[in-house]
Amino acid sequence: MAVRIMVHDAMQAGADGAPRAPRWRALGRATVAIVVAALVGAGLVAAGMAVAREKVNDPGTPLAEPFLPPEMPQSLLVVLGAPGDEIAIAGTLAALEEQGAYVKIIFLADAPTSGTRGVTGEQLQQRANQSAAVLGVDEVGFLGPRMGEILDRDVRRASRLVTDEIRALEPGMVLTYEPALGLYGGDLRRAAASATNAAVRNIVVEGGQTPLRRVITLPVQRVGLVRSASADLDAEYSNDPQVRVASPDVAVPIARHASTIAGARAVYPAQIALMGQLAPHSRLVPPEVYYRVFDREYFADIDVQ
Repeated sequence: MAVRIMVHDAMQAGADGAPRAPRWRALGRATVAIVVAALVGAGLVAAGMAVAREKVNDPGTPLAEPFLPPEMPQSLLVVLGAPGDEIAIAGTLAALEEQGAYVKIIFLADAPTSGTRGVTGEQLQQRANQSAAVLGVDEVGFLGPRMGEILDRDVRRASRLVTDEIRALEPGMVLTYEPALGLYGGDLRRAAASATNAAVRNIVVEGGQTPLRRVITLPVQRVGLVRSASADLDAEYSNDPQVRVASPDVAVPIARHASTIAGARAVYPAQIALMGQLAPHSRLVPPEVYYRVFDREYFADIDVQ
C-alpha cells in the first residue's frame, strides 16, 4: 500500500524523502551570521578610528568642559583675520552656544588677501553672518576693509579697535591665534594676534578687568599632518626650533558638533579647497566620521602681563 508523506507548510521534503529543517531556522542562522559580521566589522572600524585618533591628538592635553570657567563672565571676544577663519574653532563655538555664553567675533578685514577670487568683501561678510548663525555666535563685527599688505599702522589701528571692543564687552576671555605663526600662517592672522596682544596689555595698563587670554593652537601631531598635507602651509612653518606654535593647555571635545561644523563649512564654497588644507582629508570623509577622529580643538593660555 502506498503511503503519502505529508509535510508541514514550514517543512520541505529532501531528495531522499526525509524532512528538512524549517525555513525560519535557516533564515535565523543567516541573520545571526550577518549581525556577527556587522559587529566584527564595526569593531574593526572602531579600533581603526581609535588608532587614527591617537595619531592626530595629544592625549595628555586635559579637556576643558566648560570652555569658559563658571566663575568668569560668560562672554567671549574672538579676534580673527577674515571670514572663514572661524571654522578652525567651529566645534568650540558650538559648545559655547550650548554653554549659554555670549560670543562676539571681530574680523580684522572683510576678506583674506588670497583664496577668494571672484568673491567680494560684501559677500564674505554675508557668509560670515550665515556661519555665525549656524554656530550660535551672537554678534559679528569687521574692523576694516579688504587689506593687501598688512602694515605696522594697520596693527596699531586694529589694537586700538580691539581695546575698545574689550572695554565695551568686558569679556571673561579673549581668544585669537597663537602669536608665533598665526596658527596657519598669513599676515592677517599674525596681525590679529599682535593686535590682540597689544589690546589686552592696554587693558592691563588701564587697570581694567583683565580677561583670560587663550589662543588657538595645534599639538605637534597636527602640525606634522598639516605640513605634510600642504606645501603652502609647510612653507608657513619655520624649521627654527625657537619658532613654533604654542603647546596646548586645554582641548575641547567636538565630535557631537560634527553636523554643525559641516553646516558652517558649507557656507564658504569658494574656500573649501583652503579649508581642506587646514583640515586634511575632511572633504573625503563624512563629517560624522571625520570629527570622531579629529575630535578636539586645542588652545593655550597666554599670560600677556
